[in-house]
Formats: sequence, C-alpha cells, structure tokens
Amino acid sequence: MFLAWQWRQRIQTVFTAIAEFDLEMGYVENCERSKHFVQLQLWLVGILGVSAFVIDFGYHKWNLCKWLLSISTYVLPNVISSVSFVQYYVLLQGIAWRLRKINQFLQQEFLSCESNCKPRRPIVQKLRGQQAQLIRFTKAVNRVYEVSILFVYVGSFINFNLNLFLAYKTIDRPETSGWFWWTYMILWLGMHMGKMFSILFFNHLVQLEQSNCLALMTKVRLSDGHHLIESCKHFVLQLQTRIRENVVCGVIQLDLQFITTLTMATTNVFIFLLQYDITFEALSKPANDTKTI
Repeated sequence: MFLAWQWRQRIQTVFTAIAEFDLEMGYVENCERSKHFVQLQLWLVGILGVSAFVIDFGYHKWNLCKWLLSISTYVLPNVISSVSFVQYYVLLQGIAWRLRKINQFLQQEFLSCESNCKPRRPIVQKLRGQQAQLIRFTKAVNRVYEVSILFVYVGSFINFNLNLFLAYKTIDRPETSGWFWWTYMILWLGMHMGKMFSILFFNHLVQLEQSNCLALMTKVRLSDGHHLIESCKHFVLQLQTRIRENVVCGVIQLDLQFITTLTMATTNVFIFLLQYDITFEALSKPANDTKTI
C-alpha cells in the first residue's frame, strides 16, 4: 500500500509525458484498439480468477472455511497483482505503437528519395528526438514498476519450482491426488509462467520496434555528399547505444533471452530439490528399519 501511494505521485508524470508526446507528434491514439486491448487483458484475468475460485472450492472438498482462507491467501493477491500489471502492459504496448508510427513516418520520408522530392532533414531530426524520448519513457515506466516486477519474478519463480516438484512427486503416487488437484496445479503453473512471460513479451515489443527502426536506417543508401548523411549516422548511433531502459533494479534484463536464464535456474532448483528428497528418504529408511527391529 505504501508503494502504491508513492507510485500514485509518480504516475502523474508518466501520463503527462504521454500527452506531451502525442501533442508534439500529432499522434492520434486509436481508442477502440486500446479499449479492446484492455478488455482482453481483463477478460484473461477474469477467466483466471473465476477458474481458480471454482477449482479451489472443489480442491478443498467444498469446505467453505478452507476455501475462504485459500482464496484470501493465494487467489485474490494474484488476481489483484494481475490487474495492476494490466496498466504496465498498456503503457508498453502504447510505446510500441508510437515507435511503429515513427518507423512509418521515417519510411515515408526516405521513400521520397526515389522521387524528385528530398527527405526533409528537420523532420528526420524531429523523429530521432521523439524516438529517443520514447526510449527514455520506457526506462521511466520500468523504474516505476521495478519493485513490483522484482517481487513478481521472485514469487512466481519460487512457486513455479515448488509446484513443478510437487507435480513430479505426485506422479509416483497418483492415489494421493485427484482431478481437482491436477487442474489446480496446472492452473498455478500456467499463471506463474504467464506472469513472467508477459512482462518479457511486452518489453520485447518495444525492443522489436527499435530493431525495425535500426534495420530501416541501415538500409538507407545515401551518398557521401547527401544532406542527410550526418543525421542518419547520429540516428544509427542513437539506436545502437543502450541506456538500459529494460533493466529493473539493476538485476533483471527484460528481454526474451531472460527465458534461457529462467530455464537454467529452474533446472538447477529442480535438481537440488530432487537430490534433497532422495537424500532425505535414504536417511529416513535406516531409522524406520531400526524402529521395526
């Protein structure tokens, strides 16, 4: 709650930056597209929440007290967290849409090289400044959400590995679990995977538009005496310079390559839990044999 109060003060600067950018660029947001995007995210969260409520009730054998305790401890916090991150996804998606629009404007300017018209240097310089502004804005958004992102990854990573190990242990003893147990376990594994992947995916959309812009600038063939050669060189240098806009808390690099890191870490944790379980069973057997004798 304290962090939410702090972010309420800081989020005003985020929306102010969006409004200033749109006014300067003349960008008109497609309200229907944004509305459908938000509705889709909320529908996914709603389906997840309703499914968790029903499955959790059956998992606790229709015991109302245990069900209320479970949803207040596990389900509701995850639903609230998922709803709060819809705002984060909308901001990153909006940045990606605006970067795509800049790429379209650049492409139109450079297509004029094939005709009698020349691309206008002030326009290219203006688009370069706006592109840099959006990248700085991406960094600001990730800084606002960096504590929440870190908590989400730590919590989801721990829960995912523990649930995965429990599912592995239950395979050997299917009589200890039922249909509701397996459905509940699959739901939690999918939810934690979805949280971690969604954060990386929407950051990847921003990075993809940056890469498309860099590819567009490198394809432009200009002679040494062209009036845009200096502007293009500065633009390419700007795109190749990383300002760590997708790094949170100085620890996590939010790109799809982080999936490889998570997979390796999951493998190590699973092996550790498996070794611990085997060792525990090996040490407990002599004790049981002694009691029997």
